[in-house]
Amino acid sequence: MARNRREILQSAAAMATTVLAAPFIRRAEAAEPIKVGSLLDLSGPIGTSGQPMFDAIQLAVAEVNAGGGLLGRPIKLINYNTQSTIQLYSQYAQQLALKDRVAVVHGGITSASREAIRPVFDRYRILYFYNVLYEGGVCDRDIFCTGTTPAQTVNKLVPYALKTVTCGRPIMTTSMAASTAHNPGQAGRVFAAIGIVETTVLETTLVQTTVIARSEATKQSPAARAY
Repeated sequence: MARNRREILQSAAAMATTVLAAPFIRRAEAAEPIKVGSLLDLSGPIGTSGQPMFDAIQLAVAEVNAGGGLLGRPIKLINYNTQSTIQLYSQYAQQLALKDRVAVVHGGITSASREAIRPVFDRYRILYFYNVLYEGGVCDRDIFCTGTTPAQTVNKLVPYALKTVTCGRPIMTTSMAASTAHNPGQAGRVFAAIGIVETTVLETTLVQTTVIARSEATKQSPAARAY
């Protein structure tokens, strides 16, 4: 009988210890930071674009932490400088997923960099946000592309251009859509067809030229109608 009493007392003591320790365990878990990964080019040819993006995510993390964090937990930013090198994107994506075990990643500037890291985050089921203009067509479970697509841009741009363009004078705009390497002579043919002699094309990794012209200008050029 004494043995049974001893066992009961030990069990009661263990339960009391668990109950008393629970708030401290919860506080310890709450103090564990939420890791947010960042893959941006801070040097190399694309470094001038990556630096302001990195400044923005640092500001966002600082504001959230100043407001008490997220779900009572601070946010810890883990950034790797990909140095405008696709190979480093792949390497650091693996590191964020397997070693750092981040909850979410913001990063990538060109579509080539996005496509280098997208399969990694898709494989390990890590939320990934791609926050720049892009060509469209990405539809994965855990990937969110927040930038506008060419269709969304042109939807606003075309009506404005048709209202404000000088009669008989075409307007050239650019939208992120397809690599110029796919059809490098396209822009030149279109410009020649509608009579544009000198123009400037925004040179980015992904560029598709969209030419908008008044009907009066198009009618004057048989080549434009044929195109």
